[in-house]
Amino acid sequence: MFLLLLLASAVAPSTIPPPPSCEHMKYAYSLRGVSESEIPGRPISGSMLQICPSGPSCCTKSVEEKLGAWSEKQYRDALFNKTTSMAADLDQKATQVDDYIYVLLNK
Repeated sequence: MFLLLLLASAVAPSTIPPPPSCEHMKYAYSLRGVSESEIPGRPISGSMLQICPSGPSCCTKSVEEKLGAWSEKQYRDALFNKTTSMAADLDQKATQVDDYIYVLLNK
């Protein structure tokens, strides 16, 4: 019986306790435009957050807004770079078609 209880407790899902401080997040957040002064020293309740986890979190509303703005900028930059590349390819193909039609018309 004891072995069964021990096995059940080892397999049962457990919650991961929140980190004791937010020091580990300062570097990652600062790379994304969040100043270290905006990051709380200890995890806080994230009940009012929309993007960050709602449990104990190292994210505040202002951190969430800055991370959202950083994410949007990354997305827009990637989209711009990709569409610019696609437009250049389409322009090259259109020039080739124009040249081919011009040759056919002048025969």
